[in-house]
Amino acid sequence: MNNIYYEPHIHSDPELPIIFHLDIFRTGREPFLIHFHENIEILYIIQGKARVSSNLTRVEASEGELVVISSNCIHNIESADGNDVFYYCLIIDSELCESFGIDIEEIAFNVLVKDDIASQNFLKVKKELEIKGDLYKSAAKAAAIELMIHLYRNHISSKTAMAQSPSGIKMEMVKKAIVYIQKNFNQNISTEDVAKAVGLSKSYFCRLFKEVTRCTVVSYINKLRCYNAKKLFSTGKYLVSEAALLSGFDNLSYFSKTYKKHMGTLPSKSLS
Repeated sequence: MNNIYYEPHIHSDPELPIIFHLDIFRTGREPFLIHFHENIEILYIIQGKARVSSNLTRVEASEGELVVISSNCIHNIESADGNDVFYYCLIIDSELCESFGIDIEEIAFNVLVKDDIASQNFLKVKKELEIKGDLYKSAAKAAAIELMIHLYRNHISSKTAMAQSPSGIKMEMVKKAIVYIQKNFNQNISTEDVAKAVGLSKSYFCRLFKEVTRCTVVSYINKLRCYNAKKLFSTGKYLVSEAALLSGFDNLSYFSKTYKKHMGTLPSKSLS
């Protein structure tokens, strides 16, 4: 489950350090589990209205608009109006950016970008990756860098690292908590355990965690446990009860109720 919270990006082709795909946020599902990663992520909304959280900033984006997730920002996406959201996701490797002098770890970009040139640059990347003409890898990288240069010139909110600012310190504490939960969710951990791991009082930590993630620590742990259980029993190697136990649930009735709450269906229905 390492890709649930801190999300490492592995490129199967070293010549193309870019990830590009279509995503759909379906109506009625829980928001994606909040996560963070080193690389910059850019979303292009195709249809619907998205609400995106990036650190403490929340924006709503519509068709043709871009959302820029800066390096190591805690983020997630959900529907803003109750309808499905269709969007393209472009993730550009940090080393590719740095090779052109763009140190994304030291830059905070504007989260919402309403800019025709930026959108056109994004669609150039899409076109090259879809058509796959001669030298398409080089063309896709060039288009991605053209997009990054335009964003750097026109859509930077800060050129100073966020880590030492008050909001940056908050984010680092929540990230530390996320990593702790990620490593220990299948154990009998409590809110007190997580607060202690990050060196904060329980009351302050609970307020901080909910401010950033918009859910309680217990709810967050349970979501991760449910996602992990689904991953296990979907392999066909585990019974639902075994997957629940391995994911940190010691009560099958509580697991079923919690799973339905967070995943929208009973565990047995997920197998069909």
